[in-house]
Amino acid sequence: MKDFKENKKFQYVFLTKEEDDDVEMVLAKKAIQKLIDEKYIIPTHREEKNGSQFLVQENPEVFSYPFEWSFDMLKDASLIFLKVVQECIDADLSVHTASSNSIIYHEGSMKFRSILDISGVSNRDEWPGYSKFLEVFVFPLLFGAIFELDPATWWKATLRGMPFDEAVKLLGRHEQFQNFLNELGIPLGDHFKSEICIEKGNAKEKICVLKKILGSLKKQYSMQDLHWKTYQRDNSYTDPDIKNKENFITRSIEKLKVKHVVDIGANTGHYSKLVQAQVSHVVSVDSESVCIDDLYGEIKNREIKNITPLLLNLLNPTTDSGFGLREYKNIFARINADFFLMLAVMHHLTPIHIDLNVFVKSLKDIAKSGVIEWISPDEEMLKKELKKEKYRHKRYDWNYFVGLIKEDFEILETMDVHNGYRKLCLLGPK
Repeated sequence: MKDFKENKKFQYVFLTKEEDDDVEMVLAKKAIQKLIDEKYIIPTHREEKNGSQFLVQENPEVFSYPFEWSFDMLKDASLIFLKVVQECIDADLSVHTASSNSIIYHEGSMKFRSILDISGVSNRDEWPGYSKFLEVFVFPLLFGAIFELDPATWWKATLRGMPFDEAVKLLGRHEQFQNFLNELGIPLGDHFKSEICIEKGNAKEKICVLKKILGSLKKQYSMQDLHWKTYQRDNSYTDPDIKNKENFITRSIEKLKVKHVVDIGANTGHYSKLVQAQVSHVVSVDSESVCIDDLYGEIKNREIKNITPLLLNLLNPTTDSGFGLREYKNIFARINADFFLMLAVMHHLTPIHIDLNVFVKSLKDIAKSGVIEWISPDEEMLKKELKKEKYRHKRYDWNYFVGLIKEDFEILETMDVHNGYRKLCLLGPK
């Protein structure tokens, strides 16, 4: 897409005469309108402005990328893409390629976006973008399912998925992967090709095979992973503590008239779901794929439209990257939150990974206000860590924390929880 202009709600993409003719033809197809109505394709239409034609599409509240999606999110994205390709073939249309922005997360589900990658064909049952689809979706998912690693790990390294050559090097000797390649008609050994095309008349057959393969894939999680999934339920917090924490958070959001929240270390989204009715939008961030998978599943089942779940490690967040450092925008610029929740996060980051002053200074780049949970150095788990020689030189105490906070925020309210070992702090703009 080129020469586009954006506003908050819609994206306008300038169309040349040739592009406009193609888009008009594509959008006139009943199959495409049906896909839009059924929410497989993002709401899309043509519009004339000042004598020029534009493709107009709804923007998601927050743009996200495949390397910020959990396993189930990427899997759903691949199945949505296949649905669109199959319907296009039946309508004498062709999907040329697959890319990182072909599918986006919007209002609680994955949706196809790349209308300009669809055009008419003279022969049915053709799919020129098959090879790219394997690289963008199928190979990363196979990598995740077979080796129990997050596809996001590979995606973030390449920003393009998993190229054929790399997929075969990493997976080609694994019997299960070889079986998948055989089903997909991909030759190995001396006959290996770094790119393949589907012969005319075979696309729908390959789509059926892909649906079967992708439908069978499941991310295997370790016991440690599953511990984090059940953490909100199986922890040492008392019911009164949880209730007090919930009341503090909802009261804080009401007090500051919050619109956009980012919940960092959201786990399975307990507090995100708690506040989503109070605000316009919540971005729920966690570094554990099992937690984001769980939250994503609940969002789909309950049809929650204003929570965006993201797989993200605060120690390695998405930065400006890609071609010219403009292809992918940094996470906090996209979120544009006015309030953060940072509960039970500090002791995972400070002082074990970074100094307290560095951590506190980063908060103002996330949002202008928020609730942070201070973890006392006397709490048993953190106390054990601080006794280690490599952490003894790092300053970590309440008075130092307050002094750092007051450089960029006002502390509007505090509340002790967990027998005084933790403290909720409401921070407002200075």
